[in-house]
Amino acid sequence: MNRLDGKVALITGGTKGVGRGIVERFAAEGARVVFVGRTRPAGEAVESEVRAQGGQVTFVPCDLGDEDQVRAAVATAVERYGTVDALVNNAASTELGTVDGRLGDIELDGWNQILRNNLTGMFLITKHTLRHMERAGGGTVVNISSIASITGLPGSAAYTAGKGAFNSLTRSIATDYARAGVRCNCLVLGLHPGDNWAFYLTDARFRDAMSAVHLTPRFGLPDDVAQACVYLSSDESGFVTGTQWTIDGGAHIATRYPTDLVLESYSDRADAAH
Repeated sequence: MNRLDGKVALITGGTKGVGRGIVERFAAEGARVVFVGRTRPAGEAVESEVRAQGGQVTFVPCDLGDEDQVRAAVATAVERYGTVDALVNNAASTELGTVDGRLGDIELDGWNQILRNNLTGMFLITKHTLRHMERAGGGTVVNISSIASITGLPGSAAYTAGKGAFNSLTRSIATDYARAGVRCNCLVLGLHPGDNWAFYLTDARFRDAMSAVHLTPRFGLPDDVAQACVYLSSDESGFVTGTQWTIDGGAHIATRYPTDLVLESYSDRADAAH
């Protein structure tokens, strides 16, 4: 028996990278999947490929910042499959080095654009999905956040603000909807090779720099995230809610101080003292 047999999942940002991996894994685990994205050709391509593998999946083009489109996307899932048991909020937009930047350098239009893509869309689709979950007697929400929400990321003030809100809203949703049988958890991701970051596997300088940051002997994979989403969306995690899990190969806990030099200095001073 698959872990998500009988469940209906709604996934945002499912056309590439980690999001695509989540769609594929959920379908493989028996879920009936509706996923949304802004690019119709990419979404239809994923839909065809997953269906060819035997998965039950439907792509719905949707701008998550448009409430009418969001309402229609949720309605499509409910009309097609009867309910929504699991929501995964994966859609994101970084705009690194372009629209985003230091707080004092961001234009208001840019700030609004990034928060619309990274936070308002999550608010809208969760809002409309929760109404169906309440009526159905429960469900699960998994919010995909970023390491930028718990550590400083230079030149990304708007993005970090939006992802920090993901972490806080996870706790609010878990608290406010517990009596309705809804569980909500958050995954904080480091850098996972996907469509946007695949180059760092072949760029020796980037790869070596990233290897020095991670504690694990390998980089993260989309399926590392997908498997965590499956667990948090399944009955196996029935006692888990309001949590914030970090999936980053230990990158955020490894000190960036020149520890070797510090220890060498202490050793030299100790030797001199004797």
